[in-house]
Amino acid sequence: AESVVQLISHGEVAIRELKSSRAAYQNADKKNTQLNNESQQIAADNQKLNDAIAAYKKQAAAVQQQIDTYNSKCSGKITKQKIYDWCKKNQPLVAKAASDVNAIPPKLNRQQKALQARSDQYNKDMDTLKTQAPKIQKEYNNKLNKDEDWLNKVRNFVGSAAVQPYAKKAKCPDTKKIAKNVDQVVDQSERYLACLKKIAGT
Repeated sequence: AESVVQLISHGEVAIRELKSSRAAYQNADKKNTQLNNESQQIAADNQKLNDAIAAYKKQAAAVQQQIDTYNSKCSGKITKQKIYDWCKKNQPLVAKAASDVNAIPPKLNRQQKALQARSDQYNKDMDTLKTQAPKIQKEYNNKLNKDEDWLNKVRNFVGSAAVQPYAKKAKCPDTKKIAKNVDQVVDQSERYLACLKKIAGT
């Protein structure tokens, strides 16, 4: 049987390792949630980009129609004053429309590159998480089992007839209360560890 000093030493290690592996598991779970959110956001931004590309194509076609109309009326020698006035009035408008529509593709290309970079990073992060997650889960389960084994030993130790008077004085937890979740496992472990230290000091 382990002495109270050994139980304290083993308990400190078990609790520390459980907390560490649990934090790693929680971080992985948080990362998974973040990546799922990023996946949805990338899909939404991709749809916006596709809509913007479609709108650009429609706008470009309309501007090309303007240019074609202008060229058909204003190319070559103009003999009618009315047409001359129309061409003079519409030339800056057509030029402005062409300039505006030509400024759109570079913006769309930048958005496309940025979205592709995000998508590549998402795929990289997801591959990393898929590789690490099973190891993190296994480590967490192992450390949880290790701590629960330690708890069982402590309960047996504290519940023994020889130790019970000291355990009562040290206000050790009720040995009949079994932890139902990890929060309770951690809480009980820390309370048992504190009571063992009081017993060791008596």
